[in-house]
Amino acid sequence: MSTPATWRDIERSQKRRDRQDRMRSNQLSQQPRFSSRDQFNRPAPSNNWRNEPVWSQPNPGYMDFSNDSFAISNQMQMQSQPAYSPPNGMQYGQQPMMVAQPTQDFVDYAISPANIVLFHGRHFMSTLYKAQMVVEDFQYPSVEHYYQACKLYTLGGSNMALRMNDVREPSQCKSAVRQLLNSVNAPKKQIDQWRLSEAPEILVHANLHKFAQNPELRAKLMSTGDALLVHSFDKDDLYAIGMNEEAAKKWSLDNNGKHIQVPRYFLKEYFMQTNNLPTYGGKGKNLLGVILMMVREAFRPERGRADQKIVNLLNTMNGMRF
Repeated sequence: MSTPATWRDIERSQKRRDRQDRMRSNQLSQQPRFSSRDQFNRPAPSNNWRNEPVWSQPNPGYMDFSNDSFAISNQMQMQSQPAYSPPNGMQYGQQPMMVAQPTQDFVDYAISPANIVLFHGRHFMSTLYKAQMVVEDFQYPSVEHYYQACKLYTLGGSNMALRMNDVREPSQCKSAVRQLLNSVNAPKKQIDQWRLSEAPEILVHANLHKFAQNPELRAKLMSTGDALLVHSFDKDDLYAIGMNEEAAKKWSLDNNGKHIQVPRYFLKEYFMQTNNLPTYGGKGKNLLGVILMMVREAFRPERGRADQKIVNLLNTMNGMRF
């Protein structure tokens, strides 16, 4: 029978285990880590708001970006970009720069009340619609979850992205992410830059997974035929049309018989020139509607109106960038 351990023996043993834990953590991450007993002795956070991603081994589970090649490449490209400057925000004495317009082709859509599908909120085409999807072996409850988690991963690192595990409702994602980014003083300019430069590509990627993995939703998307897909949300004139559903219906009546040219190809440089983009419905750019029309064409490439790069991505689903 062994001699009963004293409280001092237990404490020494615990300290020894803590030291071993820290040594193992430091060897893995080369960053100082702390055991649970040290939680009140952590150093004060630095002014550097970005936490570098932890390149951990892939573990099966929910919402981990360590093995998501698309999200990783998205973050690396974001980090390599020059400092953000607002559109039309020229500095004093700066000369305007001519931006070469990439080659773009367009698909013609007729405007009429019978040829327009409006969506917002919890419509099946909305990012807020609950639709389970798997990206790089990890599950996401909706496009909004993946979209907002990518934002956290790009701007705050993998540890912050994992905080999305606690958010179950798509409608709560945006406010949860806003609070997390505010808690680390993430620069608003950096967030705005991400929304303009990286978000459209992420929405293409996520919606391909959503409709490829949910046959019922894909059938509903294909049943829209050649209808103009319009995101009718009055508080967003970039990804929506800057109008509510009632105003959008009136717009379709006022423009009945006219046609609208919608981009055929997803060219990132083209979509980043937001000030030069025309309105693709109502008063806004309707980028989410445009992206969904591109995704719809990718599921029927035999018609010759699809972007072949999106078709290839759909066929491989390997998360490569365009």
